[in-house]
Amino acid sequence: SRVLKLCGIGVDEAAEKYGQRKAVCFQNLTLTYSELKDRAERFAASLQAKGVHPGDRVAIMMPNLPQTIIAFWGSLKAGATVVMTNPLYMEKELTHHFGDCSPRVLIVLDLFWSKIEPLRDKLGVELFIVSRVSDGLAFPLSMLQRFQARRQGNHPAVAFDKKSVIPWKAMFKTSQHCSYAPADLDEELALLQYTGGTTGFSKGGATR
Repeated sequence: SRVLKLCGIGVDEAAEKYGQRKAVCFQNLTLTYSELKDRAERFAASLQAKGVHPGDRVAIMMPNLPQTIIAFWGSLKAGATVVMTNPLYMEKELTHHFGDCSPRVLIVLDLFWSKIEPLRDKLGVELFIVSRVSDGLAFPLSMLQRFQARRQGNHPAVAFDKKSVIPWKAMFKTSQHCSYAPADLDEELALLQYTGGTTGFSKGGATR
């Protein structure tokens, strides 16, 4: 929404003021601020269509990829609270993390799926959105990366069932847009950020 800020300026303001300027650059993919806003709002619409309500937690377990930025803003635009999840977490840390924040959705890179899939019954997540590195590339690198990943054994098989486990690209098969406006900025959480210490499990800090 317009009132949720990142680095002092929201994605809506950036799209309005600097719409055709570059917002995301990764390999051969470039998104302008207007394009980022469009993808975030379509992602948000798909989240809401799949039952995500304002205040629900959406976990993001991704490295630095364009999908991470889109998922972050898209989750906020759906009214959800973002929970950034460390891809390096092991089973004990993951079960504690998810048990504490109770996310309904997890957005995860396919390379981490082998860690997540055996824990599905323990995490309490209702919807898994699985992305691949190639989803953050434009043609022809998107095709070449998939080919190379298969050749190198870095293209994990994921049992997409179109219900609880869906591919990233399925979130953009909509023309609907969503941009939730918080009713109370002092009460609604934008981000629940966990920080790891040396004395025990990570603890979450809320950002409004």
